Amino acid sequence: MNTQGRHTTGLVLSLLQSFHKIMTCVCFAFSVTAINVLGITLFTVGGASVLFILLLYVDALRHIMKNVPPVVKTHSAFVLSVYPVSDV
Repeated sequence: MNTQGRHTTGLVLSLLQSFHKIMTCVCFAFSVTAINVLGITLFTVGGASVLFILLLYVDALRHIMKNVPPVVKTHSAFVLSVYPVSDV
């Protein structure tokens, strides 16, 4: 390996180590203050909301697969799955 490659590798390694130190400090600062009753409550409510939305999605998809005519099943499932993501 030439000197330029060693210098670049050393620089990248040095930057990664500095980034790791900064992120460790940031994560430690937030972990000390964010884990309390409010943080755990918000995390639990967020997780329950995501689970509830996934259950609604599965229920709607099962309803489509059981009750919709075969000609429009694919289109209905596609619209149900893609439209909420692409609606900005």
